Amino acid sequence: MSQWRVVENTRTGQVALARARLCAGFFCRLRGLLQRTCLAENEGAIFVVSKASRALAAVHTIGMRFSIGIIWLDERGIVVDKAVAKPWRFCVLPKSPATCYIESSPCLLDRACIGDTLVFDKEPS
Repeated sequence: MSQWRVVENTRTGQVALARARLCAGFFCRLRGLLQRTCLAENEGAIFVVSKASRALAAVHTIGMRFSIGIIWLDERGIVVDKAVAKPWRFCVLPKSPATCYIESSPCLLDRACIGDTLVFDKEPS
């Protein structure tokens, strides 16, 4: 199975991200998007944590060169929070526990509302 996914909003039927890298391991989550110098509007990363938690779903942007949009999801894929994270921030926490979060360009936040369900079970074509 590919490590790349398409993120879709089930409420709107629209693609929120055409190409998102699936990161479940500790080092993949730690590195995140740090090595990127820029990010296209239609790409990002999906980070999966071991259990629903605010602390485990915390995001840092130390070393980042650009702002990112973050969407946090619960175990059912429902958006529980979203935020723009500026570069060089130590910790950005969701307001509610989350089991995964999606990082992309800030325009990602326009593609989902709190309460929407996002799915990422399809691979990019």
